[in-house]
Amino acid sequence: MEIIFKRMGIHLPRNTLANWMIKSSECLQPLYNLPNDQLLDSGYIDMDETRVQVLKEPDKTAESLSYIRVRKTGDRKHPIILFYYESGRSTDVAASLLGTINATCKPMIARVITALDGKKASQY
Repeated sequence: MEIIFKRMGIHLPRNTLANWMIKSSECLQPLYNLPNDQLLDSGYIDMDETRVQVLKEPDKTAESLSYIRVRKTGDRKHPIILFYYESGRSTDVAASLLGTINATCKPMIARVITALDGKKASQY
């Protein structure tokens, strides 16, 4: 973006653009929180993890993998679908994306997390 603005004769340093992105994300956080809260309260969450290769990522080789997690409610008429990117793979992130889990869901989620990292379900 800095180069595009420079071609138009506008001096706009990268740090200014980066600060705008940070401030924008802070302002938009409530727009993410509302559907996230509704998703967590929905009673049904479908979650999938997909491996992606990011060619230019700080402190990682081009061959290493990153992950995108997708969460979706079971409501077919008005689904809520949220994406989450992480540069590594952590079961802590998976657990945090599922929020506080009621007792009936906990055994199923423990089995899913177990499949992800090989730990025993009793550890969760």
